[in-house]
Amino acid sequence: MVADTGNELAMPDGLTGEEQVCWQYLTCQPAAAKRLEQEKIPALEVRAALDRLLGQKGDE
Repeated sequence: MVADTGNELAMPDGLTGEEQVCWQYLTCQPAAAKRLEQEKIPALEVRAALDRLLGQKGDE
């Protein structure tokens, strides 16, 4: 995780209701909050998490 240096406070267009709630929560955190850069997450871990969420086996 790295320090969040962004200062954009306008909600992005096209977010679902759940994404809007998440965005609002994240932008209300203290200024020294950290962020996890998506390119630092291994793709295999992302795929495994998505498979679990969708109830699929890893070799489908």
